Amino acid sequence: MIPFRSVCPARAVVAVTIFVSALSTGGLASPALAGTACTPAARVEGSGTELNAVVADLGRRGIATSSIPEGCSVIHAELRQAAEGLVVRVADADGRTAERTTHTPAAAATFIESWTRGDVVAPLLVARADPAITHRVPPPDKTTKPTNARLVARLSLSTAAETSVATDGSIWLGVNAGVCVPIGPVCAGALARVASDSGWSGDSEDQRSGRLAADVLLGAAVPVRHGRLTLLPGLALGLGWMRITALHSIGDTRTADVDTGGVRASASFRMSFRILDEVALDLGLAADLAPLAHTAPYNAEATLLSGEPLAYFRLGLGVRIGL
Repeated sequence: MIPFRSVCPARAVVAVTIFVSALSTGGLASPALAGTACTPAARVEGSGTELNAVVADLGRRGIATSSIPEGCSVIHAELRQAAEGLVVRVADADGRTAERTTHTPAAAATFIESWTRGDVVAPLLVARADPAITHRVPPPDKTTKPTNARLVARLSLSTAAETSVATDGSIWLGVNAGVCVPIGPVCAGALARVASDSGWSGDSEDQRSGRLAADVLLGAAVPVRHGRLTLLPGLALGLGWMRITALHSIGDTRTADVDTGGVRASASFRMSFRILDEVALDLGLAADLAPLAHTAPYNAEATLLSGEPLAYFRLGLGVRIGL
């Protein structure tokens, strides 16, 4: 007979080994002790060749789709062909459901497998990510209006000193300032100009008259960018005012003057060369027309005053911010 003290340690070792083996196979219900073990399983329903392809793919991945033992957890999957792709709807034993639209049977099998292996969802999806799976992103809200800060950031401001030659031979000196904001492919805005006849030549010299003009135009330009250079051909339409004053007195007490004005039209071509991030050197050419101009001399209190030029050809140099 074997002594008791030599048997007990051996039996203890065997018992610990069986217990550890049971834990490592998912509990005491191991094949050696409690019959067949549960494996990842899914019941797939649907029709067509996609169903057969998904079932075959799941089988290759070790997911049981038939002969599932009683009492084992099983995922229910339903396949449905739709216009946007293969729709997969899954549900587990706890009543949780999910739906995904895919484009290939492999992507559908990946989605179903992720539900059968809840403890390895993250690494599974990383290893088998399928670009065919659609990710629906809600469209942007087109009704959102830009804030004042964003609108100011998009404004383009310009100012320039300019000289003009008019059709009556006079030479003008002035300044302009403009603002425009991008609207689609164009930059729409306004331009204000003030100019004075130098009196060096033309009708103003002949009639000894001084002329001061101011214009306000609304228009648009189409920016065309080439590296640091931006070309801006544009058109504008607006109104102008002019005061014509005699440079000599009447009866040594007063002078004669006339106020006039009318429609102004302009075609321009500007070139902006960026010298800093938001600052550009601006060179502009323009041809302005005053279609209703009174070109003949004015007779004011028996004094002849210069008429209005019909058109102007302008050259300007300045800066532009934020184009």
